[in-house]
Amino acid sequence: MARNGWTWIVCCVLWSVGAPDARAYEDELGLYGALGYTVTGLRSESPPTGPALELGLDWGAGAMWTVRGFGAYGWQPFSAGPARHLGWLGADWLYLLDVVQWVPYAGPGVFAQCQYQAGQLEVRPGLHVVVGVDYLADRTWTWGMQVRTQLHPGFTGEQDLELAVTAALALRWVLQD
Repeated sequence: MARNGWTWIVCCVLWSVGAPDARAYEDELGLYGALGYTVTGLRSESPPTGPALELGLDWGAGAMWTVRGFGAYGWQPFSAGPARHLGWLGADWLYLLDVVQWVPYAGPGVFAQCQYQAGQLEVRPGLHVVVGVDYLADRTWTWGMQVRTQLHPGFTGEQDLELAVTAALALRWVLQD
């Protein structure tokens, strides 16, 4: 119990001192691609799943912030009905914590999702949270992984909201430093 108390005190003191400015992506323009797996409709017994591909641009908007725009495609052959095709367009506002070569990040975002299944096309807006970590291999290339949790109106009349999760491995290349 005493050890946990000291850990809590040390964490509070470190938090109050503040982290040094992150400079991992400051004033950089980057292009990234991510390959992942998405699960939608987590409330159902057998949620649709399948691979997803994401491409995007990001810009270091300061010492600790990055703005990211992305487009993505997902194919969900593992669903109860016919295969689903999903498309996303979105934007993220990410807070970076630069730890030498490792850069953890998190932030909110907005998106529009299109779904095409059995000849029907539907479009829904939504909100998401993305959490990830990048490894700075050098000043040009970055490897990382991210998880994006999305919340939007459901595509079926049975649910008001639908939750989707995408986990992906990403590769980032600096276009302009």
